[in-house]
Amino acid sequence: MSLRQSYGAALVLGIVAALVPAACNEAACEPGADGCPCDMSGSCAAGLACIQGWCQAGDVGMSATVSTQPGTSSSASASTSGGSTTGGDASTSGGSSTGGTTGEMTTAGAEPTIPAYLDHALIEAGEARDVEITPSGQLAIVGFVEREMFDRDAWIGVFGDVDTLLWERTVDGEDGHADEFNGVAVDGGGIITATGKKDLLVGWDDVLTLSLDPQGAVVQERGYGNEFKRDDVGYDVAVDGDGNVYVCGFLTYEDNFTGTKLAYTKRYADFSGVDWFNYSGLLEEAQFDCEAGPSGYLVTVGIRKSFASLHRFAVDGDSVYRHEYAFPDASSTVPWGLAIDPEDDSLYVAGYATGFPGSKPWLGKWDWAGDKVWVSELEMAGDKAGAWDVAIDGDGWLRVVGSDHIDGAWAIVITTLGPDGVEHDRQVWSPPEAEVRALGAAIRGDSLYVVGGTGNTDADSKVLLVEFGI
Repeated sequence: MSLRQSYGAALVLGIVAALVPAACNEAACEPGADGCPCDMSGSCAAGLACIQGWCQAGDVGMSATVSTQPGTSSSASASTSGGSTTGGDASTSGGSSTGGTTGEMTTAGAEPTIPAYLDHALIEAGEARDVEITPSGQLAIVGFVEREMFDRDAWIGVFGDVDTLLWERTVDGEDGHADEFNGVAVDGGGIITATGKKDLLVGWDDVLTLSLDPQGAVVQERGYGNEFKRDDVGYDVAVDGDGNVYVCGFLTYEDNFTGTKLAYTKRYADFSGVDWFNYSGLLEEAQFDCEAGPSGYLVTVGIRKSFASLHRFAVDGDSVYRHEYAFPDASSTVPWGLAIDPEDDSLYVAGYATGFPGSKPWLGKWDWAGDKVWVSELEMAGDKAGAWDVAIDGDGWLRVVGSDHIDGAWAIVITTLGPDGVEHDRQVWSPPEAEVRALGAAIRGDSLYVVGGTGNTDADSKVLLVEFGI
């Protein structure tokens, strides 16, 4: 769900740096001139376009006009689709098509590439929950596998490509019925950290956080459970530039809070600072995703009763803000995926809303202060749909990955939007051998990798890994 969905902030910033004209000397540059930074208003001299903050030859009308350009229903071209914006300024509308890889595209100057199916693998019984790219360009995937009946193991697999498993590790708890990893993060040294839960013999789950080196050797294992001995889960993990590890999820309390789930964030300060632990509020039920920002802060997204909740923490654990959002007319608003734009610290949150016939997918943008900029309701073709993750590609396009229940079967949906919330393309994909569900995504170069499972639920699922060209 972000900086963990590409090679990390360093790579994204490196891509931006690579776009800067080599001849430019910033000290001698006149803002707005060719090969120099854009001026304070984001403009350039006549005949130049402001691209990634720099004045270059290009399409000056990059974001001025929008036109519809129909194509054909193949993986390399598109037919037409769109979306709507809730509480924002941008909206598009159109139809949708299903079956195979189909879609529709609006163009606005520089166009995003259309995701094209390249390859997929059904690995073994289980489900993949998250994926991140390591510094060496490998795919670190986490979830669970079921190799025996009633024995689910937490699982990490590292892949060179879709068809090449380099190594894997599993964790089997004392009880072993329901061990799983839900989130993964990779630091600059290639240390892979996964979080989830371990099923204990006494009948409850404790948070399990495991760190492995690039060869798969265990660096550190951390278990965590609250004193009331109820189910505790880690949903996601983040690492910052100093190597500090953050885990977010929920704890279950008894006593006068009988059965109440409390969202929490835990910081393990491995290389700098001090450990800290924070609840997100007594009514906060869970934190589903967390990401470390470029300047070291942490942002989490989760649910508080029926509301989506965004929470930002300072490096010392102090709460900077906590904002809530309710999708219009929804009974609940669930955020699931989070991405932080390294350009301006904007937050992109993907999720779904319930309370309608079925469910509706959405993507929202919040600025660095946590104020809502826009929320777009994404196009859907089935009776229920959700957006589960969002990744920012090297050109700044938002790739939202989710699932749609179409004609009684699940299919993967990839929606491409611009930073203004306008939907440019929607691709629907499912293989002939199984219905498929998407749960996580990451970008490596010009490939978008999607992980998830098959079937209606995780009970009859296989681990799924798909590659799309972008």
